[in-house]
Amino acid sequence: MEILVRKGKAASFPNTLHSRLRRIITEEDEGKMSSTEEEPSTTSVSGPDDPILLLDCGGEDTMEPSMEYCLAQVLQKDVGKRLQVGQELIDYFSDKQKSADLEHDQTMLDKMVDGLATSWVNSSNYKVVLLGIDIISALVSRLQDRFKAQIGTVLPSLLDRLGDSKDSVREQDQTLLLKIMEQAANPQYVWDRMLGGFKHKNFRTREGICLCLIATLNASGAQSLTLSKIVPHICNLLGDPNSQVRDAAINSLVEIYRHVGERVRADLSKKGLPQSRWQAGQGSLCCWSPPHLDLLSSTTVCVKRALGGINVRDADCQHPKCLSEACIFLL
Repeated sequence: MEILVRKGKAASFPNTLHSRLRRIITEEDEGKMSSTEEEPSTTSVSGPDDPILLLDCGGEDTMEPSMEYCLAQVLQKDVGKRLQVGQELIDYFSDKQKSADLEHDQTMLDKMVDGLATSWVNSSNYKVVLLGIDIISALVSRLQDRFKAQIGTVLPSLLDRLGDSKDSVREQDQTLLLKIMEQAANPQYVWDRMLGGFKHKNFRTREGICLCLIATLNASGAQSLTLSKIVPHICNLLGDPNSQVRDAAINSLVEIYRHVGERVRADLSKKGLPQSRWQAGQGSLCCWSPPHLDLLSSTTVCVKRALGGINVRDADCQHPKCLSEACIFLL
């Protein structure tokens, strides 16, 4: 019987394996090898017609990933290799035993998260983008509130991806943002750093941040946010050049009203639309029935047609207060 031993750099034989090899060889070739024979470091012991037993003793091919290895894979630029190692990185970060160093080497972690945010999430290849989002999601699950220090690093890229042309990227990106708010930091901490998204140059991002706000309200509730900081930014989008953004802004205000009621009216009056946009009693006022009208009871959302582009009913609002003042919310 032929026994081939393939050795790696760190190959070694446990004593039990030595014993088994000696027993096999002794039984097969009784009388040819004595019990005092030296340990089987021989590469081949066989007869002419014996089967071959191949033993793999490890080495580079079976090397477990390390932080250094993962960082090198994150920083390399080859798209094909990124697609190959993406799942391996997710599995590594998800395994607490394998990635124990993750909690101790802050410098290495900082470099890795920065590389994922700038090179993967910002990649022009959407498959790499999705993998980058998944890897960051695995890090959030692994580190929980210890990921809080990395939020400022990943948010700019995640805000950009809210405006991605692919639905799958936008949806997965929003899911990650909500996960960060749930596991790494409180929603207000994250939203304080997301307000720039309301002025983003990409209209899809401006629309996406309104949709993300609605999702945050539904996931965490209005009590998790200081809405007085956010409402003025939404009001500014009511005059956005893009109709999708204007619609998203209106839907955001409707959702806020559904959660907090009359309090938002005071915010709109104090910090919302400039008086020049209201112009009480001037111009035609239109009544727009929001999709949540059943939840808002007798609430009517009134907007000046001059704000533009919003899908409204072609009839003047006859509500008594609408005839005397321009408003956003009326009971």
